[in-house]
Amino acid sequence: VMIRNIAPLEIRKMIYEGIFKSVLTYCMPLWGGLSKSEMEDLQVMQNKAIRAVLKKPHRANRNEMYTSSGYLTVRQLIFYHTTLSIYKIKKTKEPEYLYEILSKENIRKNIVIDNTKMKLAKNSFTIRGPENWNLIPHDIRNERVIKTFKTRLKTWILENVPRFI
Repeated sequence: VMIRNIAPLEIRKMIYEGIFKSVLTYCMPLWGGLSKSEMEDLQVMQNKAIRAVLKKPHRANRNEMYTSSGYLTVRQLIFYHTTLSIYKIKKTKEPEYLYEILSKENIRKNIVIDNTKMKLAKNSFTIRGPENWNLIPHDIRNERVIKTFKTRLKTWILENVPRFI
């Protein structure tokens, strides 16, 4: 018997959070450097896991599943964890070498991004992270309490970052 058929919703959610999502998010700032097909593979796995949590059939609408569950998609999780890492680096000033890169700001208080044409470099944390950071509103960036920052960032992502590639 499959666990999705016998476990209540709260247990299925705990299993998703504890086993699948924790592994998925462990290196989330780095996942952003993946190719489109690799990111799609992760998304397919996450869709299957959420279908099991919600007891949805194979052909269930992805958008409806994510709306009803409140979960972020792989693309949104990458944006969230990358931006959260930038926030933490800017607040703690560590690691120093990343803080040096991220502390270069223009007059609009956006992080100055190195100009590069190399695809590998464009997908790197030091390029993608500042790009994400510069997209979010200043009032969220300036949030002093990390818990409030996380909540406001997630809300902003749900409204502004497309779910799927």
